Amino acid sequence: MHEEHGQRDTAQHWRPPTPGEPDAITGLTPREREVLLLLSGAASNRDIGRTLGIAERTVKAHLTHIMTKISVSSRTEAALFAYAHHRHIVQCGKPSTTG
Repeated sequence: MHEEHGQRDTAQHWRPPTPGEPDAITGLTPREREVLLLLSGAASNRDIGRTLGIAERTVKAHLTHIMTKISVSSRTEAALFAYAHHRHIVQCGKPSTTG
């Protein structure tokens, strides 16, 4: 580690910012979360449709809604978002054990 003027080199801990709004994950429907999780694995619209048993045009509609909700402007940004926030997306789909 390189120290200069009391600062540590944090390059090994630095992560580039990811696109989108993580707080919006809670506003996604269960189906939108499923689509987003499949997208995080680089699945094509056709593959997502086959996996979920829905038409490819329905996948496109879900992706349009997802991208609007999470504030990203491209499929690539949505995939990066999904990859970066995978754990949170999964957790939002689990029933709460408190209460």
